[in-house]
Formats: sequence, C-alpha cells, structure tokens
Amino acid sequence: MANYVAATLRANLAATRDLIAQEGQSIVLTRPGAFQDDGAGGKLRSGADTDLPAQQLFFSYLVYEPQEMDLVTGQTIYIKFVLIGMPDADITAGDYFWVDNKKHLIDNLTMHRDYERRAEGKVYDDGE
Repeated sequence: MANYVAATLRANLAATRDLIAQEGQSIVLTRPGAFQDDGAGGKLRSGADTDLPAQQLFFSYLVYEPQEMDLVTGQTIYIKFVLIGMPDADITAGDYFWVDNKKHLIDNLTMHRDYERRAEGKVYDDGE
C-alpha cells in the first residue's frame, strides 16, 4: 500500500509540474496589508498591500457568467477561477491579482494536497 501511495504522489506531482510547464502563466499576486483592532470592535488597515514575486501558475475560469451580487457594494461577482501551483507556491486566501482590469480575489485554498497548491476565487466586474 505504501508503494502505491508513493507512486501516486510522484505521478500527481509530475502531472502538476507538466500542467504548469505547458499551460502556466506568470502571475503576480498581491497580498493585502495587515489589519489591527480599532478599539471599537472593528478593524483598520495597518499596512500597505504587497506585490509578491511573479510565480508560474496554471490559471483557468471554471464558470464565467454573473453568479451573485455583492449586496454591500453592488458589484456583480463572477465565479469562479482556479489557480494551481506546485505545493510550495506562495498563495493565501485574500491574495488577489488582475486580469483584463478585473480583480480576481482568492477566497478558498484546497488543503492537504502534497502534489499541488490549488486556490479558487471570485472575479469582480469593476476591478475593486
């Protein structure tokens, strides 16, 4: 059984590496600045957003049609996209990047995968 698991992991790692090599794009993720308590039960931004070094990642839309409306901002949200990187890719929920002047916000990471780092998120129609 251990040999099967190890062989499967090696095969999955190779598939991820091949996918990124053949279909990957150079993507610069932006990490939002930190927040701190404002003393009144809310949060204030205490740091600037930081661009991370470019990474080779596979990027694809899963569904690209209006899916929901953000009731606070009135923005139409397009769901979903997926980013796939190697297991050591620097991707965190809350990171974002831009494609065609649209903000792509990562809101979900698939955990416990030894062969890829997979993130999904939403696309906002007006870039903010």
